Amino acid sequence: MTTNRRTNNIKQKYISLTLILHVLITSCGAVNTIDLNVTRTAIENARLSIIDVSTVFWITNGTNLAAKFLRLSFHDAVGGSDGCVDMSSPDNAGLEIPIDALSPIVTQCATPTTGLSRADIWVLAGLTGA
Repeated sequence: MTTNRRTNNIKQKYISLTLILHVLITSCGAVNTIDLNVTRTAIENARLSIIDVSTVFWITNGTNLAAKFLRLSFHDAVGGSDGCVDMSSPDNAGLEIPIDALSPIVTQCATPTTGLSRADIWVLAGLTGA
């Protein structure tokens, strides 16, 4: 796949995510309390931060976080994407790596002002890793 096609596919994923968030926010009746432009900006900032964390992790540890992010978002989605995974379950062994890597991004981007949650960041990390 050419770089331009890949870039266009990635942009389409994030446009779709923004639209999904818009629908969720609208359906929850929170439109008056959340500025969708702030949310869009927060999504893009979080996405860029996820890419940065992945790059730094690769350089320092030689490990690609993409698959770990995808696995985290899948395990979080089991039973509903809520930003919580049962770390005592053997099925979730190793998920502390992507959780710890995303922790600063969650702290920075998942705020009442942005309307994003830890679950949103984990889903975005899964999309970025895919």
